[in-house]
Amino acid sequence: MRSLVKRVLSSYFSPRRRIYRYYSLSRWLYIKGHYLLARLVYWQQGKYGCYISEKSVIHPTVEFKHPTGIVIGEGVVIEKNVKLWQNVTIGSHGKQDCAQEYPHIEAGVKIFAGAVIIGKIRIGKNAVIGANCVVLDDVPENSVAVGVPYKNKHKITAN
Repeated sequence: MRSLVKRVLSSYFSPRRRIYRYYSLSRWLYIKGHYLLARLVYWQQGKYGCYISEKSVIHPTVEFKHPTGIVIGEGVVIEKNVKLWQNVTIGSHGKQDCAQEYPHIEAGVKIFAGAVIIGKIRIGKNAVIGANCVVLDDVPENSVAVGVPYKNKHKITAN
């Protein structure tokens, strides 16, 4: 019983879960019109070096494997069962004269350390984004993306 309580408490208070709780509370406050409170909660993520906009849409099953240095922009959509490692940046292209455009990441994607995903692109289901990869174009589902800029290495096949 004691080990069960310890596991539940450590899971609840782990940085992996706190980052999502800060995001979801900030998003809820933002949707309810409490913009200042939402921004205050958003700043709490800074303790972990993470900045996840309250305007992004992130499914509750998203896992932050090493929640350090993760930046997610305001228009980003992340579907279920996505895994993110440290120092991942997902956001807009940052061009001054153009509308801000954000990525859509479909279910089951794995995004490894240091990856950068920029612009109005779609990452297909079950794709793998390699470490330090820079993605500026769509990635088909069941693909592995590596390199700077990204090149579609190969399809993932089911065994």
